[in-house]
Amino acid sequence: MSNSFEYLTNFASGEAGSNYHSKYVDDKGRRAIAVRCALELMQAKLSTEGSPSLTEQVKRLSVMADIIQEALEKSPKDNTEN
Repeated sequence: MSNSFEYLTNFASGEAGSNYHSKYVDDKGRRAIAVRCALELMQAKLSTEGSPSLTEQVKRLSVMADIIQEALEKSPKDNTEN
């Protein structure tokens, strides 16, 4: 598991006190976490055969980070559909 995803483990498991939601992390810090996660996903995708080029992936970075950040903004209770 990557460092960014480990950083968010508490949130993903629904436990209180996630790093993303820490009172010590401001909006820029939360954005940095989302971008770092997007970069790690991008790195994993680039390592697979037939993946889009690095240039194409970088063009999608902001959108990927937006999607990750939007998902993280939901409370764990919002994610109980499954």
